[in-house]
This record gives sequence, C-alpha cells and structure tokens, in this order.
Amino acid sequence: NENDCAKTVSLVRLLRNTQKINGILGPLSDENAKCGASTSSDGIPILLPNTRIPHLSEISPVVFQLNTDYEYRGRSMAHQLVEDLDFQKIAILSPSDDNAIRRETEYFIDELNQMGIEPVAIEWYAGIPEKLSPQFKSIRKVAWTLLEPDSSDMGSIGTSLEIDSLDALFDVDVSDFFEMPEPEPEKTMSKRDSSKVVLSSIDALYLPIKENHLKYVGTQFPIYNLNCTVIGNSEWIHPDIKKETIGPHLNGMLVYTNKFYENSWDIYEESEEFDRELMQLGQDHGEFLISMGRQLRASRKSLTENMKRRGSFQGKVSRLKFGGNEQNMNTAFEIIKYSDQEFSPKSIPAKLNQ
Repeated sequence: NENDCAKTVSLVRLLRNTQKINGILGPLSDENAKCGASTSSDGIPILLPNTRIPHLSEISPVVFQLNTDYEYRGRSMAHQLVEDLDFQKIAILSPSDDNAIRRETEYFIDELNQMGIEPVAIEWYAGIPEKLSPQFKSIRKVAWTLLEPDSSDMGSIGTSLEIDSLDALFDVDVSDFFEMPEPEPEKTMSKRDSSKVVLSSIDALYLPIKENHLKYVGTQFPIYNLNCTVIGNSEWIHPDIKKETIGPHLNGMLVYTNKFYENSWDIYEESEEFDRELMQLGQDHGEFLISMGRQLRASRKSLTENMKRRGSFQGKVSRLKFGGNEQNMNTAFEIIKYSDQEFSPKSIPAKLNQ
C-alpha cells in the first residue's frame, strides 16, 4: 500500500470483493491501520498486527487488534502495581512528545486516580533526555517529604535534618551545614552528603522511554539514589541495559511488553531492530493463523467466530488472547523482570485479562 491511506482503502476493498480470500493481515502503520479498519465492516476479518491505537477493534467486530492498545496497557499496569504488588507511593517520569507513550501514561494516571491513588510525583520531559536533573531532583525532593521519622533512611542521617534536595544534589556550598543534636555538635552533614543518602520512600517509578533513549535515562537514574522498583516499557529491552553503568542499578525492574524474546539478545544485536522484530512478529502471526486449522479455509464468518473463541496463543516473541466486548482485542501482554543481566517472566497474572 506504499504507506498511503487511499491505496490501503482501495486494496482492502479489492481483497474484500475477492471471495477466495477469508482474511487480511495488515497494514502495519497506525494511520493505515485506521484506514483499513474503517473499510472492513462488511464481513472480512482484518488482523491489525502492530498498532496500539485504542478502540480500533470497536469499529467493527471483524477488526482484530493483535497488539494490546495503550489504554488497556496503561490501565492494566495501574491495577498490577496497586492490587498485585501493593504499591501505593508511585512516581512518574515520562516523555511528553511521544503521543503513544504520553497517552498510555495518562491512562495509567487516570486509572490510579479511579482506584484512589494519587501519584506522589508526575514529571514530563521532551526531546533527547540528556539532562533530566530537574525532573529527578523534583522526585527526590518528594521522596524526602515521604520519609517516616523512624525509617531506615532517616536513621542513617539523624532525625533533625531538613533536606532541600533540589539544592542538595549538585549545588554545593561548603559553608552550608546542618546542626546535629547535642552532645555531638561536631557531627555535620553537607548538602552533598545528603544527596548520597539512598531513599526508599517511593515504592515505584513509572519510567517509560522512547526508542534509543535507554542510554540517556538509564545512566542518569542511578545518580539520584532512589531505591524503588522501576517500571518500564518494551524500549528497555535492549543490550544497552547490560552496561555496568546501567544494569546493576536496575535489578528488579519490571517491564511490560507485547513482545518478549526470551533473552535472545542477538535479535537486537543483529540489526537495528525494527525489521527483525517485524519478521519475528510476522512469523508468530502466521503460526497463529495456521493453528486455526480448517477454519482458516472455511468461511469468513467461521474464521471470525473461531478466532474469538480461541484460547491463548503463545508464539516465539508474542502472546495472543482476545478479550474486550467483541472478543477481538489482544489483552495478553507480558510482565518481565530484569535481574542479573537477563529478563525473565514475572509471575503476575494480567489483572484485566478477561
């Protein structure tokens, strides 16, 4: 279709009028997925392999979204963190100039609010994140305010300190000291010393990133000494995370993704990813259709009904399980945990996967 909406519409109509064809797999881009979906309301099932735009599957009961849309993922992750992991103090740092990530983050925040959880900090950034110090300083300042008087963090520095973390991290004035309780007036802590204190008062940091931004965000996070679970999107699944300046500081990180490569780092290292990923995804979707057996060669109506009734499908790099009002949106996504330079599945059931 040459990435052209008009050609997409024309081709879908052509295929729809060819009776020997029972279904359509594609197109790939968001824009053409919308064009194709709006044309396929007359019975031929169309399987959208890659788009995450919300509600496309609601256009028609024969439109199947094979990728979980970002509203579902954002809302589902909110339930995972609060209901399954019992996280209550959640901070957010997200790019504002990526429409998909921003909207997914907004759905995440909205669902938290509906559950009665107000994020302790919400920070946005735009462009290449080479300097996130204002955002991380702000989050760290919040972490100080959340400290309990008897917490281990406070115990390591004394309970009489008042910390201004915005100034404490890098703006050092050697004349600034904090009074320590009597009878030990000689014990003092500079603002730089306070920045070295590891703070554990935030449960989780929701930290989605854009493609190729791991090297920027991943190297800055450790500087700010926040002991919390980092929650990332699939862009964190990249060999760069194994670097000594990044990986050791992210042990225990949780990543939500529709595509999990079972630690096959070579898939990422062989090429700059997109074409290779699509090839693997295409193989999965081909296997899914083959698994339909005779129904693949039956009528369009029969194929549609059987895809809706089919249980979960596990491919090499993706999973499929249709849900939603019409049973035509993939509600299966993986939650994986980073530990010791590897990702492995985290045994958390998807709360909204009905």
